Amino acid sequence: MPQALITNQGRLGDVSLILRVEVRYQLPDYLKNSMKYSSISPYSEPTSSDVSTVNNFTIKPPLVLVVDDDEDNLLLMTHVLDHLGFSWITAVDGMSALKIAHTAQPALILLDILMPQMNGAEVLARLKEDSKIKKIPVIAVTALANTSEREDIMLAGFDDYVSKPYMLEDVEAALERHLRLPVVMT
Repeated sequence: MPQALITNQGRLGDVSLILRVEVRYQLPDYLKNSMKYSSISPYSEPTSSDVSTVNNFTIKPPLVLVVDDDEDNLLLMTHVLDHLGFSWITAVDGMSALKIAHTAQPALILLDILMPQMNGAEVLARLKEDSKIKKIPVIAVTALANTSEREDIMLAGFDDYVSKPYMLEDVEAALERHLRLPVVMT
């Protein structure tokens, strides 16, 4: 099987972002193309290919912040979001997630619970303290799957819950419950 190592670096405000993905299967075209450039940022404004115009309305895909300390989980979720037509940005820890959320103003946050230094519940509490970002829906994406753990997660203030390993349909349903595609007149 083909293998590739892709390392992209970029900056978002005062936050340094590094996306490192190890791929062990056939690369999609957009990843093959990104290997040609060393300065591609994992965050960018939607391009013309990300925007659809229908009957004088412009439809921009919502930006989703994915937070997980495991690079494989980030890669999987970004593939799911690509498949569903969403724009995305990633963070590998709680502090980066807070800075990116404040700067990028995502439409929704998919947040892992079990992370080092600052767990998902702590990140959520800090998000809710910031008036600029406290209304962003936050979905817990976690392997904590028993009933009491799920209840604790929802009591912590998460807007929804997706259990790992997840099915594409579960992620899609959670996103649809909390997001609508914005429509802007052109």
